[in-house]
Amino acid sequence: LLGALNPAQRAATLSRASRVRILAGAGSGKTRVLTARVAHLIAAQGVEPSAIVLTTFTRKAAREMEQRIATLLPAEAARGLTVGTFHSLGVQLLRANAASLGLPPSMTVADEAATAGRAGRVLVQQGEAPTSRSVTALLEDIGVERVMRLERMWATYLAGQPLAADPMAVFLGTDLAEVSPYRRYHALCQAEGAVDFDALGILPVLLFLTRPDLRDVYRTLWRYLLIDEFQDTSVVQMMLVRLLVGPETSICIVGDDAQAIYGFRGADVSHIQTFDTLFPETVSFRLEENYRSQPKIVEAANELVTHTGTLPKTLHTAQSEARPIVVLDCATPASEAIALVDRLQCLREAGEIRTWNEVMVLYRTHGLADAFEAACIARRIPVRVSRGLRFFSRAEPRALLAPLLLAVNGADGDAFRRVADLMTPRPSDTAVRQVLAYAAEHTEPVVTVAKLHRDRAGVSKPQAKALDNLLTFIDGVRAAGRKSPEAALRYVLAETQMQVRLQAAVPSDDATL
Repeated sequence: LLGALNPAQRAATLSRASRVRILAGAGSGKTRVLTARVAHLIAAQGVEPSAIVLTTFTRKAAREMEQRIATLLPAEAARGLTVGTFHSLGVQLLRANAASLGLPPSMTVADEAATAGRAGRVLVQQGEAPTSRSVTALLEDIGVERVMRLERMWATYLAGQPLAADPMAVFLGTDLAEVSPYRRYHALCQAEGAVDFDALGILPVLLFLTRPDLRDVYRTLWRYLLIDEFQDTSVVQMMLVRLLVGPETSICIVGDDAQAIYGFRGADVSHIQTFDTLFPETVSFRLEENYRSQPKIVEAANELVTHTGTLPKTLHTAQSEARPIVVLDCATPASEAIALVDRLQCLREAGEIRTWNEVMVLYRTHGLADAFEAACIARRIPVRVSRGLRFFSRAEPRALLAPLLLAVNGADGDAFRRVADLMTPRPSDTAVRQVLAYAAEHTEPVVTVAKLHRDRAGVSKPQAKALDNLLTFIDGVRAAGRKSPEAALRYVLAETQMQVRLQAAVPSDDATL
């Protein structure tokens, strides 16, 4: 466990201080230290895995940490350990304590498309035609208002004063006019049992503000908190951390203020810089040996960081020296692309590039790729641009999951709309809108409206049959789901002909696919 660690990593791993800050320079092995510290707590200190929470910022990083821990401990030793993102931690807290916040246990976690869809429906209620710009603006306004409301409650909490109103009521905007977009949006989410991604951070804070007794339960349960990429924590995430940290809690944070890049998403780099002020007994460690880069890269990084006002640390590396960094100063994206292609061709002619497969070009935004792609095509250099949607943002996974969401949460209006798109014959747009409007106005689940109140909603008799087919389909999904989630997925693939359509799209001579 400890043999692969350098002295600084070993000291950070073995520290028994209850407040630990690890300042980890780029490529210095922070993941190795975090996972070693977790394994050491379990294997050497006898800490129960269920008492440990390891939080990071992406699902990919969480999976990597779980895999590393699995290589350090016997198979059953880490059972009960909580590893995940702040969002997954929020989901866990909300599902376990849904009643305290007036949420159904079967709440739906809305993706970006579903959230935008609900915002669009609010705009329609306002008499506006939704556009991508107006939907984005509305969600931004709602996000700002949410944080302002939470910060006012937080200030009251820190002052030791009783909260003036029910925190959940403040979050829902019950003090606003019923026609206000903020209140309409949250009323729609509540009626459909849906929670968006931002609310996954805010609602756990409201939960503990509302129920300090419950907060103390989790402080007793989760006695060891380890938080990765602390420089990227938001104001709301920092509130949750402070609520979870009690007098007996051991907290270890890891990060690098020189790598803080998410300020535009609400991250506050001061959280890692002033951690020792908030927790005066903090012991700090510095990981400064870089295992990733060549000396010239590390030297340049050190020079840049001296101008940023970040916490002092000096990276060093034992790797062998390489050629110097070349900086091309270009006026426009087009001239930058031409200069880059010229340089690549020179390297190819000199024999330093054997095949174009050896070359990778990284760019900051997708827009910069267009000029480079055009320059490559003009010089007859083969080029492949990697870009695309995340897996669960693609049409097929979203369509496949919608029936499962509706089977679990019959109030999910967005899932109802997606399921309608899968049906043959398909309920008309008018019928779908009528069901959704009636459900929102009368606070009824859309499945209940489609089954019992469609006449009152104004659905025509020809469309009633299409709704019956949809309801029968959902009943089938629910029945299959009682066997297993896989059975439900297979049922959806078969009944919607999705599997046949996907297979038909694969070339018959493609052995891999």
